[in-house]
Amino acid sequence: MNKVPVKKIWLIIRIVISALLLFILFQLFDLSAIPALFRNIAGKNIIVTLLLIFLSVMVSTQKWKLLIYSQNLCVSFRELFFAYLTGQFFNNFLPSSIGGDAARVLYVGKKRGLIPEFTASVIAERILATVSLSLLGLAGSLFSVHKNFTAVIILVSVFIASAGLFVLLIIGYLPPFLRQGFGTAGQKIRDASQSIRRIRKKPFSVIASFVFSIIFQIIVALVVFSILNAFNITHISFIDIVFITSAVSVLSMIPVGINGYGLREGSYVLLLASYGVGADTAVSISILFALLVSIFSISGLFTWLLKDSINILHLPERNLL
Repeated sequence: MNKVPVKKIWLIIRIVISALLLFILFQLFDLSAIPALFRNIAGKNIIVTLLLIFLSVMVSTQKWKLLIYSQNLCVSFRELFFAYLTGQFFNNFLPSSIGGDAARVLYVGKKRGLIPEFTASVIAERILATVSLSLLGLAGSLFSVHKNFTAVIILVSVFIASAGLFVLLIIGYLPPFLRQGFGTAGQKIRDASQSIRRIRKKPFSVIASFVFSIIFQIIVALVVFSILNAFNITHISFIDIVFITSAVSVLSMIPVGINGYGLREGSYVLLLASYGVGADTAVSISILFALLVSIFSISGLFTWLLKDSINILHLPERNLL
C-alpha cells in the first residue's frame, strides 16, 4: 500500500483549517446581510481599487527588478511584470503562496539557466517585504486610535525575525546542517545563498527596493481604504488602516490555512470591531479584497500560457558587466 506524501497530508490539514475558520466566522452573523452590503457598493470605488491593485503590481515589479540588478543581472521591466502577474495567478488559484514565487523564478530564470540567482532575488524580496510590512505596521500603531496589543507584539516579533534573517542571509550564514548535507535540495539552497550574498555589493539598490516595499504597503492600505469607502465606512483614518492592513497581512502569513483564508477574515473582524464595524461588514471587506485581487490576477494565466512567446522576445544579456 502506497503511503500518502507528507505534503499532501499537510495540504489537506490546511484546507480543513481554513474551512473550519470560515465556518466559525460565519456563525457570528447573518449570512443574508452580506448580499445587501455588496448591492450598495459604488462602482467607482471598485474601479479605483482595481487601478490601485494594478499600481501595486507595478511597484512590486520595480522592487524585484532592483534586487535582480543588484546581482548584475538585467531583465526588462515588462518581462518581470508579466512574471509577477503569473505569480499572482498561482498565489490566488493554487493552494500555496510559495507556488507563485516558484512560478516567477521559472518564468524568468529557466531559459537563462539562472535559477539560483532569480531564486535569491525572490527570497530577498519576500524578506524585505516582510520587514517593511511589520515596520510600517508598527509606525501606524503609534498613531492608531485603537491599538490591538496582541497585533503589536506579533508585528514586533515578525520585524525582529525578518530583519535578523535578512542580515544572516546577506552575510552568507547557513546553519551547519545545510552547509554540506541535504543532497540536491541542499545544493540549491547553497547556490541561492551564494547569490544572495552578491546583493550586498549594491547597497543602494537594496535600500531603493526597501523604499519601494514601503510604498507597496501604503498602496495596499489605500486599496483597503477604497474598499472601506465602497462600504460607506469613512470614520476610520488612513493611519489606522495602515496599522490594520499591516497586522492583517502579518497574521495571514501564519501557515495554517490556504492563502490566508479564514485568518484574514478573522483578523479583519477582530481589528475592525474596535471601530464599530460589524462582523458581517468586516468579512465582506475581506471577501471583496480577495475577490478583486483574484479577478486582477486572472491575467497571470495568460502571461503563463504565453510565457514562451513573450520570453523569446526578451532574452537580455546575462549580466551588466
